[in-house]
Amino acid sequence: MGAEQSAPSGDGHRTRRGTRHTPSANRAAYNGVSLWEGVPGEVLWLVQAQVKLLLTKYIKTLLHRPEQYLTDHSELAGQALAPREAQLAESALNDPALASRLQLVRDRLVPIHLSEEQFWDNFLSHVDVIKLNLVTDFLQSQDRVVKEDAERREQWVAAYDALEPELQLDLKRAAEKIATEQKVPDPGLVDTHLGIDPPPPLAYAPHGDSWTEYVEGGPYEIFKVLQKTLRERNPPEPAEEAPAPLLARLSADSPAAVPDESGRSSRDETARDLERLRAVSAEAEEEVAAAAATGAHPLATAAQPVVQAFEADEPAVQRLASLGFEAERCREALRANGGDEARAEEWLLRKLVLILLIRAQGDSD
Repeated sequence: MGAEQSAPSGDGHRTRRGTRHTPSANRAAYNGVSLWEGVPGEVLWLVQAQVKLLLTKYIKTLLHRPEQYLTDHSELAGQALAPREAQLAESALNDPALASRLQLVRDRLVPIHLSEEQFWDNFLSHVDVIKLNLVTDFLQSQDRVVKEDAERREQWVAAYDALEPELQLDLKRAAEKIATEQKVPDPGLVDTHLGIDPPPPLAYAPHGDSWTEYVEGGPYEIFKVLQKTLRERNPPEPAEEAPAPLLARLSADSPAAVPDESGRSSRDETARDLERLRAVSAEAEEEVAAAAATGAHPLATAAQPVVQAFEADEPAVQRLASLGFEAERCREALRANGGDEARAEEWLLRKLVLILLIRAQGDSD
């Protein structure tokens, strides 16, 4: 037992029997039932604190049910707890947040002042009242915050619509102007009721520190609201989907044909494409046959580039040959330079110089 009490606690602290107190343990259910069912995590600690206070400072309150549940205990005489109440009682006795305090109070009141059934009926009724009051206040506060936030966003959008058209084009400047001119929020309801003079809220300072742009209600938050509003007002037009290629539509992996608004499907488009291709092929065959009858080159009728054999101009060949070159060399030079006689002559001279240099190199060796 001593080892159990002195065992290391890890990331939390341990109770008398080594149960670790963690947020998950505080909400853990016992046999699938938890005393804190229906309590939001944000106020769970507050509900548990109220119940602990009840078990510590207001034990005598448990001698009776809450006023809204006040009944004659004689009705419970001789009756066993309902199955659900029995499960909640067992869960409460095993709850790490209440176990020690609850067991002491139970031993103090039962059976001297109350029966077992009366004690659990009173305790669970008080817990229900605490949960009901705190959770209701929390949810109402959440609704109020959401409503105030929506009203504030509407005010920002209205202020933006009232700006000059030139300023509306620059969202950043527009957000800064709205943040500067907006009304400072009133003190909170809690501070007002308690008579507390709260410190002035953080506000955007145009010529102050740059971090003030990111405070609540600052230019950064206003900019995001305006940007979202403008996107909703002017949604981008959906891009037109390009028609699938013919081979993709003919593929076995392509999805099943889905008719469009006109009742036609992609299969209908494929059939029309094939008909057009067959018509073009028939026309091409007719043109080739007509060209063959006239002796024209077959590819010329299909608008394809045709490479004809080059025939050198004989007078140009004779003029180059008069310079001392062979006729066949002259034809080669004209063929290499597209029939340009001047460039062909330069080409022949370069070849001649190259040959002479090679011979001179061979003689020197």
